[in-house]
Amino acid sequence: MANNYIIGRTERVRELKALLQQKQAVYLSAFFYAGKTVLLDQLAKALEGTVLRFDMGRDDWNQFQSQAQRTPDCTLLIDSLHRLDDATAQALSTLIANLGDGQRVVMAGRAQLPAYLHQLCATNVVAVLDKDFVLFDEEEIIQLFLEYGVAIKPEDAAWLKQNTWGWPVPLHITAQRLQRDPSRDIREIRTEVVKELESLLIQDVVEAFPDAERVLLYNLSPFFSFTEEMARMVTGRADAPKLMREIAQKSYMLLDEKNGRYAFVPFVRNALFNEMKNSYTDDYIRNQYRRAALYHELQGDATEAVRIYML
Repeated sequence: MANNYIIGRTERVRELKALLQQKQAVYLSAFFYAGKTVLLDQLAKALEGTVLRFDMGRDDWNQFQSQAQRTPDCTLLIDSLHRLDDATAQALSTLIANLGDGQRVVMAGRAQLPAYLHQLCATNVVAVLDKDFVLFDEEEIIQLFLEYGVAIKPEDAAWLKQNTWGWPVPLHITAQRLQRDPSRDIREIRTEVVKELESLLIQDVVEAFPDAERVLLYNLSPFFSFTEEMARMVTGRADAPKLMREIAQKSYMLLDEKNGRYAFVPFVRNALFNEMKNSYTDDYIRNQYRRAALYHELQGDATEAVRIYML
């Protein structure tokens, strides 16, 4: 995006620095393009002492690990944990568990909580900050628009916060369009932005998933939420629960509602279902509905079964 202005996130950086006084490790969790890397950049500039940066999937892990072991007083900033392979995940867990007294680490990734961090969280080694920490609040939204030379009302900032979660990507796009034409209404722009983001999600995120996970997501996209058993029946895959757990752990594509039930983030579901309608036949999609209706019928939920049969 041209003129993608960056705002200073002074309060967030201050909170991170304070948390690092209490914890040796912090994990920032948020979905794609949520501003995690920018926040790490700003934290790096605000920290005193040696800062070592590492980007999973791009930098050399062995070199980074060796450098960390030779630097007893340093802060490690580790980005893009969603690219982590199993071998490196084990090495990272070991690194965190054996941090020196003078070392701190801040990690960022798209997973809600990677499995390899569960035990470290349980032992109170790692603090987890979710998307609400990373995403913009209303004051930051106003500041971002001012960077583009656009002044917005507090009620418009509140509306944007509610309708975008404070996600930087749609905020930047909206600000750019208002910069070009200040007479436009923010709510009018939203429909255009959503379509662009759906395309970005499919091309830049979904297409990078393994085939089995990607097909599973499409096959479930006609539905907003589902149990593990419903997913098995709709997809015809006995391993559907395992795939869903893996997807939920490494991304915000699915939300684990516990007790064997999962739900899509609404924006993600819409993007997937729109793409499914472009890629699959009407008969195929109707068959997904029939399987879901049959599942509810077998569960004794006739009302829901009838509703789905009529879709």
